[in-house]
Amino acid sequence: MMVIGKDFWETEHRGNTGWLTGTSFESLLKQFALTLSDIQGKKVLEIGVGRGHCTESFKEFAGELYCCDISEGALDKVRSMAKEVYQTADIVQAPQVDLAISHLVFVHCTDDEMLRLINDINLNEGGRFMFQVSGLKDGILTDQAKTTLVDDGSHFFRSIEETKDIINRSNKEFVSIVGPNDILHAGWFDHEWYYITVQNKI
Repeated sequence: MMVIGKDFWETEHRGNTGWLTGTSFESLLKQFALTLSDIQGKKVLEIGVGRGHCTESFKEFAGELYCCDISEGALDKVRSMAKEVYQTADIVQAPQVDLAISHLVFVHCTDDEMLRLINDINLNEGGRFMFQVSGLKDGILTDQAKTTLVDDGSHFFRSIEETKDIINRSNKEFVSIVGPNDILHAGWFDHEWYYITVQNKI
């Protein structure tokens, strides 16, 4: 199976062709049902920094900010805002945090990589890892979307049950879910985003 990886994202960060959408901080908070009090003074790990828009706000409110991305080019953009930055492969080296957050990352990860990341994130006691997952509305994928998003190894869609199965195989446990929320992807097909919170197994 072909999977887009580090080289692809390095190229995107050198000359964005539309994959780096730049979610706003306000939108991120709303999607994850977070408030500023969830971030203020906390140790925060941002996984997948995109264009760095949210990083700027995390830096403003977090007590300590750490950033992780598969792309060195992405990390170069946020290096001055973070206490430390980490390659995705080295995320286990990041310190324990109160909040780890990831948006539009797992849609580009295989099940094995998703499981590794969930396992390798170090949470403080009471800490939370919150992540977005992309699923298919009613399990339907159009031929166009299959050809351009799945067969090329760029996208992995998971039902809530499939995501919970991965969590159950990890060192974390399911806490809560927000959504799913319907998304119309450029007219190709209806899909949905949902937002999962996990914590260390008690």
